[in-house]
Amino acid sequence: MSDAGATLCGERRLPRKCLLIAVACAIGTLAPVAYGLHQGMGALPVSWQIFGGLCFLATLGQLPTLFTYALGPRRLTFGANALACDAATHPYAQMTSIACDAGSEITRIELADGSRLKLRWDIWVNDEEWNALLLERTFAHLHASSTAALERGEKVAFGRGVALDRQTLHLPKGSLPLDAIAEIRIAEEHDSGVRIRTLHVASLDRQLTVEERHLCNSHVLFALLRERLPRPRLA
Repeated sequence: MSDAGATLCGERRLPRKCLLIAVACAIGTLAPVAYGLHQGMGALPVSWQIFGGLCFLATLGQLPTLFTYALGPRRLTFGANALACDAATHPYAQMTSIACDAGSEITRIELADGSRLKLRWDIWVNDEEWNALLLERTFAHLHASSTAALERGEKVAFGRGVALDRQTLHLPKGSLPLDAIAEIRIAEEHDSGVRIRTLHVASLDRQLTVEERHLCNSHVLFALLRERLPRPRLA
C-alpha cells in the first residue's frame, strides 16, 4: 500500500461483529426487564439484574462505532498532501499529533488550528493498512519539526509524561539517559480480546513501560530513538 504520492480511497464496511454484540446484548438487557414487568421487579433474581446491567453496559460500548458508521464519513481519501473525509480536507502538514489505540482501533489526530479528528478504523476495509499509510504520510514533517526542536536543545513531548531530549528519554514512571538504554522493544498482547501494544525500555538494572495508546507521534519517537541508539539495542 506504499504508493508514494498516489491518491487512495478507503472502502467502508459494516461493523458486523459490533452490530451482533449490540443486538445480542440488547436482547440480554430487555429479557430481564420484560420478566420483571410481567412478574414484578421484586421477583427478578439479583443474578438477572446483574446480567441485564452488564448487557446494557456492553450495548452502550458498541454505540460509538455504530453511530460512526451511520453518521460518519462515507468516503476516506488519502491524497498526496491531505486526508479528506467526505468534503472536509485535512492537510498532513497541519497535523501535529497522531495517537493510535490498537485496542479500540481508533486514531486521534490533532491539527495546528486546535481542531481534532477521530478515525474509527473498524468501519473501514484494510484498516491497518490505512493507519500505516497515515503514519507514513505524516512522518516527514513531524520528524523534521521534532529533530529541529531537539537540535535547539528543547524537550519534545510524545504524550502525557513522555518526552525526549538530546540526552534522556522521559517516561511516566521515570527517565533513562539514552546512553544507559540497553534495549527498546514493542510487545503486543491480548487482554480479554483487546489488543495492547506496550513500549518496553530497559537499562542494565531497570525497565520502564508505557502503553502505545498513551503515546502520540510514536512513529516519530521510534525513528528518533533508532537514530540516537546503537542499532543492536533496538529489538
